Order: sequence, then C-alpha cells, then structure tokens
Amino acid sequence: MEFKVLGALEIVDEAEVVELSGVKQRAVLGYLLLHANKVVPMSHVVKALWGGDVPPSARKMVQNAVSALRRMLATASTDAPVLLTHAPGYLLRLDPESLDLHRFQRLVEKARTDLAAGSAKQAATALRAALALWRGPALSDLVETGLNWSELSALEIAKLGAVEDCFEAELACGRHHEVLAELGEFVVREPRRERLCGQLMVALYRAGRQAEALDVYQRTQALLVDDLGIEPGRELRALQSMIVNQDLSLTVGPRQPVVAAAPDVSLERKQVSVLLVHVSTPADADPEDVDEALPEIATLVSDEVRRFGGVGGGAIGSMFLALFGVPRTHDNDAERAVRAALAIRDRLDGSEVRIAVSTGGALTRFQRGDLAAAPVVTGAVLDSALLLLGAAGSIVASEATRRAADGRIVFDGELAVAPAETREPGAGPLIGRVHELQLLRSLLGQVRDLRRPHLLTVIGRPGIGKSRLVAEFGRQVCANREAVACLSGFTSPFTADSPYLPLAAMIGEPGADFAAWCRHVESAAVDGPVVVVLEDLHWADDVLLAAVETLTDRLPSVPLLVIATARPELLRRRPAWGGGRRHTTMTTLDPLSEHATAEILLDLASREGADRAGLPELCDALAGRAGGIPLFAAEYAKLLAGDVRGEFPVPAGVHSVLASQLDMVSPAEKTVLLDASVVPEPFSAETVASVGRRDEAEVADALTQVERLGFLRRSGGGYVFEHPLAREVASAQLPRSERADKLQRAFGGS
Repeated sequence: MEFKVLGALEIVDEAEVVELSGVKQRAVLGYLLLHANKVVPMSHVVKALWGGDVPPSARKMVQNAVSALRRMLATASTDAPVLLTHAPGYLLRLDPESLDLHRFQRLVEKARTDLAAGSAKQAATALRAALALWRGPALSDLVETGLNWSELSALEIAKLGAVEDCFEAELACGRHHEVLAELGEFVVREPRRERLCGQLMVALYRAGRQAEALDVYQRTQALLVDDLGIEPGRELRALQSMIVNQDLSLTVGPRQPVVAAAPDVSLERKQVSVLLVHVSTPADADPEDVDEALPEIATLVSDEVRRFGGVGGGAIGSMFLALFGVPRTHDNDAERAVRAALAIRDRLDGSEVRIAVSTGGALTRFQRGDLAAAPVVTGAVLDSALLLLGAAGSIVASEATRRAADGRIVFDGELAVAPAETREPGAGPLIGRVHELQLLRSLLGQVRDLRRPHLLTVIGRPGIGKSRLVAEFGRQVCANREAVACLSGFTSPFTADSPYLPLAAMIGEPGADFAAWCRHVESAAVDGPVVVVLEDLHWADDVLLAAVETLTDRLPSVPLLVIATARPELLRRRPAWGGGRRHTTMTTLDPLSEHATAEILLDLASREGADRAGLPELCDALAGRAGGIPLFAAEYAKLLAGDVRGEFPVPAGVHSVLASQLDMVSPAEKTVLLDASVVPEPFSAETVASVGRRDEAEVADALTQVERLGFLRRSGGGYVFEHPLAREVASAQLPRSERADKLQRAFGGS
C-alpha cells in the first residue's frame, strides 16, 4: 500500500486508488501521515482540524474518522499499515518506503552526502528523483479546504532547499545552460532567497551574460534594502565581487566558499586587445589632489571596460590597463576595446586623455582562486600599446585592431573616431541560399493571405550568413513593395551605443509599453503585412525573449512576419524555443557546399581587387578550409586580395570567431578539445585521455558533450573536428612546451 502526501492526498493499493469519504477522515489521515511512526496526541489532532474554534463533539468526530480509517485499512492488502490507539493519542505504523515523504527525505539526504563528497552527478540524479515525487503543494486538497498546518509550511521550505541543492549540483556538473530558465522562474517566485539569486548569477555569468548576473544582484539588493532594511549577506556580496573581477573559479564546478586559496595558474596563447588609458595631470599639481581624483577616474574606466566585456589589468598612477579577449575570447574583442575607449573619452570630456588600443597574440595566465589577481598577459602587444600611447591623438589603434574592427568602427588613419553608422551584412549576389529565401517569401505570402502572424527563427553559427539572408529578403520585399512596413532592431550588447533602431528596447525593456507597440503594429498592418526583424536574439534577456514568444498570441489576426536571427546558444538557454507552438517556424542554416563557398570566394576576392591569375583555382582550394561559412570565405578573400599565396594562415577574423566558441564550453571540456587537437583524426577517448593524462571515462563524457555542442562529429569509429580550422585554433592556444609534451605522448608514448 502506498501513501502520497506530496500533492493531493492519495492512497494506492495494488495499483488501485483508494477513495476516502469526508474531509475530516482525509484530514486525520493526512495529519497522521505527516507524523508517521510517531505517537500523535489527540489534542494535536483536534487542534490541527479545528484550530482555536473546537466544537464540543471534536474528539468524537476524530474517533469516528479513525474507526473509518481502520475499516479501510482492514480491507486493503497484507502490507497495509496499522492504526493503533496509543496514549495519549494515535500511532500510524507503516513501512517508511510506502510514504512518498519518507522517500523524498531519504533521497535528499543521500544527495547532500554525495554533493559534500564531490559526486555532483549522483547528487543531481538523486535530487531530480526526489523533486519528481512532488505533484503539487503538500496535501493540496486539504489546503483548499482552509487547513493551514505549520508542518506543510516546513515541507515547502524543505522542498525549496532541495531545489537549491539540485541547482548547486547541476551547476557543479556544468549544466548552467540547461537550468538557466528554470532558475530564473524560481527566483521570480522567491526573490528574497539569496542562495537562489546567487545560483542564477553564477549560471548567467557562465552563460556569458555578466551584465545580467550583476543586474540580479542589484535587484536583490534593492529588494532586501527596501523591504527589510538589510544588505545582502556576505556570500552574495562576495559573489558579486567575483563576477565583477571575472574570477575564473566561477567558470565550472561547485561554487566554493570565498576564502583565500593557492592560485591555480592556467596558461593559454590567445589573441587579445590591450587598452591603455593615460589621463594627464599638470606638472605642478599637488600630489594629494591627484590622489583624490584618481579613484573616481579608475571607477569610470573600470565601469566602461566591464560594460564592453573587458577586465581590468591594473594601474600605475594615472595610467590604466584593460584587457579584452582574456579570460574569455569574444568574436569582436577589438571592436569592444575601441568602443570602450570611445566611451571613456566621452566620459572624460574636458580632461587631457590619451588612449591606445593594440591587438595581437599573447601568452595569458589565469590565476584561479585569487580574487584580487587580474589575468596576466605577456607579449609584444603590450609594447605596441605603449608605443601607440605616445602618438598624437586621443584614441590611437594599431593596424591589427583597425583590421579586426573594420566596418564597425570609423577610423581616420590611426585614430578611432566613432562607431560605424551602418551595418552592411554583405554585398553582391546571395549564393547558396535559394531554399531559405523561398521559405521567407512563402511565409510572407502566408501572412498576407491568411492575415495572421508568424514567427520565424533563423538559427546559425557565427558567420553562417543569417544577416545576409535577411538583408537580401528585405531588399526584395522593399523593391516589390510587398509589405507596408519593415522594422529592424538589434539585440546585441552595443544596441544602446549604436544608431540602429532599438526595436528590442521598444518591446522588451522593463517599463516598455509593449501593448502600445502592439497597437502601433496592428494599426500599420491595416494596409498590408508588416515585417519585423530582430537580429542576434541570443543576446536578449529573458524579458525580451518572453515578449517575442508572445507576439503571435498578442496579435492573432494581424499580418505580421517576425524574423528572429540567433546563434545556437539560444536553444541551449531555451530548448523548447520555436518547437510545437502555433504559427512558429525554426530553420537552421547549414554550411554551404564547397562549390557555393568557392563562388563566394571568387566574387569577394574579385571585388577586393585580387589578381585574377589563377584565382579560380585558389578559391577552389580554399573553399574546404572555409568550411562553408561565408564570413570565413570573406576573410580568406581579404588574404587573396593581399596576394598571399602558398600556406594560408588562419585569418584573424576566423580565429576570433572559433576561439570565442571554444571559450564558451566549460574549462574541463575545453581542456579535452585542446588535447584532441594534437592527435591524428579520427581519435578515441582513450587516445585523448592518454595525451592529457586524464580519466578515460571523464574524457568520454566530455567528448560526448562537445559533440552535442557541434565542435566534433563521429567519423571512422572515432571523432573528428566539425570545422577544419577549429583544430588549428585549438592547437594554437597551447603553449609551445605543453604542445610538445602532448605531441610526444600522442606519437611517441609517455
């Protein structure tokens, strides 16, 4: 016989549900089950059923309910519990495993033991099993009748504690993308639970959403101060500081108490952008006046550097160092560094300030466990920045920086002037996307003819041509006057600083009048369909994503086509995005064929002014290295225009994109990818484990995970890198001595 209290009260006997008659009978059984195998005084039962308003016949009604329960138990199977009269009340004696509450408590206790022992996977499995026992609030059917027992409140608190333990275990397993949405929902329901808020901050940070993680802290702090008059606890404050300093101990694994620990130094070769800021002070300035002014300047510089994804690298007097691309690479670190420089210059208006931005390779050191230590970089890129700082002009950029930020920053010679005013997603004919373009046109026709909305999400990796496809579609729509309005917006981190129409802010920011925006679209759509394009939706916060998801429901009879572009990260945050909902479609852009890639290379290289002699053959040869990614083809076209022949290096733009993707995985998974980059393809878990001197089972798990993320694919009984250049980029991040050791183990044994 099985008893369930984690939800509505339910009794199951040999797969049959046992019916109970009367609220009092159910209430007596429910209360005794909460205290199973313990003596419960009659006075406690009476108080539980009637509170302070006890009728004269209360004890008699309890006795009648107990008698009815005994008759029910007597007709049940042989393993039924026994309800005994035991002074001063009753004892319900049963097998603990027959009660879901006991099983929940047992699983939670086991999971906490596993978690303390470092067995996060086992803990997560046990906690998920424990939480799956809950079918709703404990004894929810009795709660609906007005019963409000302290035991039920305690159970809800215990459940919430198990939820927090479960998130802790999942985060320790590196599953931050999988739990992010669920965590956000719990924080909305329990905004004062500091542990939950801290876990959401960690998950957001690991997902590359540092600003949102800090926003969670600020909201929690404001709530606690306004409602309770207290500041967040020490652990949450320490976590906020760790995020600000981009402490690498947050990247994966269980979050440890914030205490001093021996530094764990990790070495990698990376492409970085160095930002040097020097604020001049008069030669006759009083040192104390200078000392008083510097903290405010340092805070200003630090704020802008963090806003654009960089980290502070220290200061000497009025000279400040910032780093972009370390510890995590982004595909536009040079642009981020220049934008930070422009923002710092504008905020220091009136001061004599000189800023230099230099981009290049460096050996980087990450010191895990040391909260105060910034990443350290070594290389000529630092000397280059120092030399540029002495040049004339307020913001001077190196040649490598200007190449990397070309088209996104306006330069006057070496001087950075302003962000570019337009985004040009491409020029020339659209090659290899005939079917995708037909899908867009078909959906527009459907929206127009049926006068109903549709949401299309275009998913693709960086550089695959999402913006180029949508731009070509927009040009055709405008040329043929097929829509009365075409609105576009960008949800990238730079929206606030760009001249692009901030459509995302119009519908997704807190306080935005979403209803008014919907009325505007509905009014415009009277004369024909409206097309709305939202680019880079993977950058969007949960508020904007929720708004986009409900657009088709909010405007059910409006001819509205919403086209959202996003990277695969969006699906890791919201696995169910676009799936199974009415009036929604999701399409994934696959890499182009080698033939189409060669066509793009030839077209772009010709436009860049490359020598036509032997160019078609070179383009055919390079098409395989571009891997079907139009952006990579464009980068190789620039090399061809520069008369590069023979061995083609990995272009800087390609390197940035692939390096940023490598940095998105957990450190453990990245380590396995770096080890795999030095062994012949196809490779096995055993081979990679021997090269890295790691546990084979853990390596096998990591290879399965990175295959799921699209870095590897199965081939010839083992694994190969999905993109031909990802292997080169991964291998290039290993320091020389470390790469040599791994190569020796790969080819010459231990």
